[in-house]
Amino acid sequence: MTRLIQFEWKKMIRTKFYILFLLLSVLFVSGLFLRNFLLQEEIVNKKIEKFSEYRKDILSQVVTYQKMMEDFPSPELEEKIEAGLLVYRALNQLIESIEDGNWKEELQYEIQVYELAMDYKKIEGQFKLSEKDMQKEIQLNEELLKRGLAKEDLDLSINPPIFLKKIVTFFFHTFGFLILLFLLTIYITREFEEHSIQIAFTLPVSKSRYIISKFLSLFSAGFIWWIAIFGVSYLLTTLFGTSQENSLVYPLFTQSGNFLDIGDYLWQAIGYSILFLSFAISLLVFFGFLLRNTIVTSLLVFVLLIGNHLVLREDITALFNPFSYQQIDFIILKEPTYYSMGLVVIFCATVITLIFTILLNKRRGI
Repeated sequence: MTRLIQFEWKKMIRTKFYILFLLLSVLFVSGLFLRNFLLQEEIVNKKIEKFSEYRKDILSQVVTYQKMMEDFPSPELEEKIEAGLLVYRALNQLIESIEDGNWKEELQYEIQVYELAMDYKKIEGQFKLSEKDMQKEIQLNEELLKRGLAKEDLDLSINPPIFLKKIVTFFFHTFGFLILLFLLTIYITREFEEHSIQIAFTLPVSKSRYIISKFLSLFSAGFIWWIAIFGVSYLLTTLFGTSQENSLVYPLFTQSGNFLDIGDYLWQAIGYSILFLSFAISLLVFFGFLLRNTIVTSLLVFVLLIGNHLVLREDITALFNPFSYQQIDFIILKEPTYYSMGLVVIFCATVITLIFTILLNKRRGI
């Protein structure tokens, strides 16, 4: 078995496609980190710009109400002016705290802004955020204050766990898995198309052992890709990133409105990504040995994964459907309590797919 796996690896290395793909993945991770590293000042600028826009909008409304008061004075307009000025002053304090880099005051003033803004909207004032979004931000800020953590920009952060979450959303989803599977397809179907598989089947090795060795070699290739991505991401953020104490307990919103620690998120992402990788490759081996054609196999895998991706976009998931786990970020934040069951489902799907592949090829000729 070991020699067969070594033989498969020699074939992959000889074509150089896999090595090139590995290097491109590492370069992409490095480029993404470099982009975040260079845009750290942009995080502060983005926040100031956002709240300055809110402040400008509130001031415009207050000025309009004041002009209306000159012509048509009323208690309602006076109430709106007073409420609008309270929001305006709170926004000034919030912007000052951002400029000063005082993250605790920033969180507190942001809470104050949203509370005042919700009161302002109740008397028919205008504020760009919905009440639901403001309540969500208040809930997050209160949780961050409780945990003693500054708010992170989930897109531009170079904090190790936050950046690793971004890597999960970039690589370990439908399109990331598809690119890897398209590359690995040729290492199965090309042997049938070039008829070199006949030589392999004449060796003193059973078909079942040959199929298992093919699966293990391809899975090890995928696993090395997985290690390279996570390893480079962790190394770069550890050496050059910024970190908060207890950053592994940074809270993430789940779809149910509860919080999930980012450390638990990453732990689930690791388990799901490795096991779904095994399932995806077992599926590739099954279709590769069944169809024995690169284009048809690639097309069928594409249709299956994209079809399920479209289903997931409609927020439709099925716990016992292994394809539900191809969108790892989505499934974790939707059903974080189903983690153990999810691992069992993916593992069983992998084993069953491999068994079907072995039984199918025992009954058919070369």
